[in-house]
Amino acid sequence: MFELICLIGILILGGALLIGLLKLIVGLALLPFKLTFWFVKGVVVLVILVPLAVIGLGLVSVGVPILLFVLLLPLFLGVLALCFLVRLIF
Repeated sequence: MFELICLIGILILGGALLIGLLKLIVGLALLPFKLTFWFVKGVVVLVILVPLAVIGLGLVSVGVPILLFVLLLPLFLGVLALCFLVRLIF
């Protein structure tokens, strides 16, 4: 039962990360057309949805140091993506 709960948490985390990355890539591809909605949506998914999934997974199986690292990683990627966007615009 414990392994099943961990597997579901990992699938949710992987799905959220994949969706966020795909939206981020599509947003970067559409930037020349000023369609930044997909880009912003990808950043939002990476910064908000992934940490929520990690918290759900962390409550079940992940230790606190690993949980903090994985929580900070999407935030760092989101900030990096926003810096890249600002650099492209200006």
